[in-house]
Amino acid sequence: MVLFAGIGCSREEVTMAEMPFSLCLPANEVYVPNRAPRRVVGDPGTTEQFALPTHAYIILLRDLGAGWEVYRCIEETLTEDDWTFETYNGIYETQGNPIYRCTKRLEILLDDKGIEQRVYAVASSIPLTFSKSFSTSSISTLDDVLGLKINMSAKATRAAVANIYSTPYNYSRPGTSSYYCSFISPKVASHASMDLLLYHIASKVDINWFVEKNKRINKDDPDAAVRLTTMKACNLYSQEIFCFKPLENVAPSVVTAGDTVELVRPSDEGLWWEGRSYFYTIPYTTEESGKESYFPLQMLMETNESGNEYKPTIYMQIDKTSPFTPWLRANFNLSAPLSAETPTKTVNY
Repeated sequence: MVLFAGIGCSREEVTMAEMPFSLCLPANEVYVPNRAPRRVVGDPGTTEQFALPTHAYIILLRDLGAGWEVYRCIEETLTEDDWTFETYNGIYETQGNPIYRCTKRLEILLDDKGIEQRVYAVASSIPLTFSKSFSTSSISTLDDVLGLKINMSAKATRAAVANIYSTPYNYSRPGTSSYYCSFISPKVASHASMDLLLYHIASKVDINWFVEKNKRINKDDPDAAVRLTTMKACNLYSQEIFCFKPLENVAPSVVTAGDTVELVRPSDEGLWWEGRSYFYTIPYTTEESGKESYFPLQMLMETNESGNEYKPTIYMQIDKTSPFTPWLRANFNLSAPLSAETPTKTVNY
């Protein structure tokens, strides 16, 4: 395609070309029916099942010399049939690893004059609502894009948080300072296509517990024996969350209201003495002095169905310079029944 741009009384020839781009997900993090389930990257023991996205939200920006402007917002409805299982051959760390690629055709218009463009995308297994109308009239600048948030007020959205992915805004190409979600188009001939890799916006929180074997049964003093009969994660983050800055959600202080996830119930006899459970949640930090880099995970635990609630807050360090939400882990080793006399505790990890 050849266009002519007017400059004074002359005309400058500009070559335009359509470049397809694809949304991709690391296959280690997604499950498709009738295909082998895969583990989350780095997880040594648990096979998980994730739903493939059925909704995609894509924002295209360009810089014509006066700053970044949003020139297109694309909303796509997808099906599982729109995803294919392939090997990634791009320039990022997942080179050679399996991915799921969205085959639905998406395009960006390039020229040969070196105009830089950026692509940001969110993909989800459920429809999303945002802090602004998903249109160029509401999202017009780069600041608008980076400040865009997902509305988490609906319980269905919070329940599906493990199946929401986005392009991390601070993921750099190896060996360059160019951000992951941007690319430069100096010559259209050098751009055949682009793979846009998306990653979880939620963190996996992995909890392990273990009751010392000599404390599990005490014939002489049954009350001294230890059974973990209740374990819950409490007050999980349920406010608006950043689409493209998943590690920059901040609350003034530790939240006091939110969802609860049950990890152990009194009826779970097989988990009373040791076990492992996990869930996905939005990591956040607070403005509390000395805790600005920590995610406060609130727990509620009870032993022996005693009614004595133990409420530790686990402060897990967050590296905000990382483009990826972390896999967070905590271990509880129990050697005595939990006491109502010390119902709260702070643990640093």
